[in-house]
Amino acid sequence: MLEREALMLLARSYRDKTGIGRYELGKKVAPGNERLFVRLERGEGCNSKTGAKALFWFAEHWPDDLPWPRSVYRPAVPDPVDQPEPSCPASAS
Repeated sequence: MLEREALMLLARSYRDKTGIGRYELGKKVAPGNERLFVRLERGEGCNSKTGAKALFWFAEHWPDDLPWPRSVYRPAVPDPVDQPEPSCPASAS
């Protein structure tokens, strides 16, 4: 599935489930780019960095009781519990 179509499907499914509007969703998914989904609906695209960020946002915030669309690749979201703790630099004495 093309990136634009995948993002539109995710946005539509998420909005139907949550009741969030296009602009509000755009603010959450792509801060400073609240018109993202309006542009996608008009047939316009987005750059690959914005598309990837949006895909990861949906993967991380997807409602548990909403099936992820089968036609859209779902990236793995790192589990914060499995992340190594940042190390502190040794202090100079």
